[in-house]
Amino acid sequence: MDKLHQLISSMIGRTSFRQIRQRWREYRQGHQMRRFYAALIKPGDLVFDVGANVGSRSQIFLELGARVVAVEPQKDCARTLFLRFGVNPSFHLVNKALGAAEGQAEMFIGNTNLVTTLNTEWLSEIRSNHLFPKLNWQEKKLVSLTTLDHLIHQYGLPAYIKIDAECYEHEILRGLTTPIPLISFEFHPKYPEPAQISIDLLSGLGSVQMNYIFGEWAEWQLGKWISPEEMKKQLAQAKLKPKLYYGDIFARNQPNDAGKP
Repeated sequence: MDKLHQLISSMIGRTSFRQIRQRWREYRQGHQMRRFYAALIKPGDLVFDVGANVGSRSQIFLELGARVVAVEPQKDCARTLFLRFGVNPSFHLVNKALGAAEGQAEMFIGNTNLVTTLNTEWLSEIRSNHLFPKLNWQEKKLVSLTTLDHLIHQYGLPAYIKIDAECYEHEILRGLTTPIPLISFEFHPKYPEPAQISIDLLSGLGSVQMNYIFGEWAEWQLGKWISPEEMKKQLAQAKLKPKLYYGDIFARNQPNDAGKP
């Protein structure tokens, strides 16, 4: 209740009901997100937060007692991550991008750090179809690439990998040759091709079952885990829902229970 009291106290003196409502919504989402990940992550687990941005997920993983390797190529975001978590011995920062192989690649920097990407095809799709008119990518930068396999060699096999790379997730998964107990990757219903490729890549690493969530409200959309082929059908259905902008697909290996999540 202490966090709730702090939130209410911080609202005192605010004149905008809209701001209060937004803060309350963010608190509820954060609380739900912690409950969701607490069922997946145990204290001491190694977690890779790929596309960590400014650390909303890294914070939750650390609070749950995980050891976190945060991968973030944007320097401003990496600086924020270091300032927030750098003194925590359970936190390690990798200021690089991930890809299919070691090397370099062009990163297209958005007018908000949430949409920076390495996927030129996704950018072309957005621009040609005017999907997000308020977004633009005026700057690009050459960044260093490493791979999931390299991170595993350096830090060990993670219990969970979270990937959020603005439709570059499939290229990141090309750099993985080892089955992982649990992986999630972001998907965009209006541009499903990277997610479809990602599903195939994970299927090629071993027997997996899948489920998914939408947006920031972490709640399973399915009452049971399903096959990769069934997930592709779910992805096709999501494309037909205009208000659904993004979500995360989870893939697990060797589940203890093939029934409920």
